[in-house]
Amino acid sequence: MCPKQGIPYCSNLKIAIGDWTTVGNITGNVASIFTQYFIAIDNADYLFNTFQFRFINYVKKQW
Repeated sequence: MCPKQGIPYCSNLKIAIGDWTTVGNITGNVASIFTQYFIAIDNADYLFNTFQFRFINYVKKQW
């Protein structure tokens, strides 16, 4: 799971036994324009009746 140094965004999928796994990370600085990303969900471990996903955004507060 996230966070790690330099990874401001990560996505997780839940497997049937209830554990979250990280399936994608976007590294780098904040962009001023939106960039579209796709994450393929092609593993049968994630395809069950109560499928869940989450996107996590980490920010550093600067004063």
